Amino acid sequence: MKNKKLSHNGLQGSVTSVMAALLCILIGLFVGFLVLLAI
Repeated sequence: MKNKKLSHNGLQGSVTSVMAALLCILIGLFVGFLVLLAI
């Protein structure tokens, strides 16, 4: 039970990291797009 919980937490942590990275990339693309439009 403990091992399962630990692996699940590890998986959730990696998923959260990936989501955060994707969010940063999306925000960067959005800002870049706005800058291109502003020019």
